[in-house]
Amino acid sequence: MIFDKLIQIDFLKMVQTIFYLTGTIITIITYKSLKKGLLNTVYTDYHKRIFDRIDNLSSELISEFSEDSENHWSKNKEIEKILNMFTNTISRI
Repeated sequence: MIFDKLIQIDFLKMVQTIFYLTGTIITIITYKSLKKGLLNTVYTDYHKRIFDRIDNLSSELISEFSEDSENHWSKNKEIEKILNMFTNTISRI
């Protein structure tokens, strides 16, 4: 009876040890995989540059709707150029 309890306790310790070793191995493999991809400094710098570019584009788009800005859509002369081209084309017909 005592022998059966010792075998049961040893079996539980063995299962627990295997569980922790498996978890450790999975953690190490996951870290190595992330280090190659997501945690790579090249990708981190690339993402920083992308977010900087998005910030610049966002500021530029917002400035098109600010009346005090030089980029305001009403101050754009492209509409006048297009209308003049359209008028010239029609007048030739």
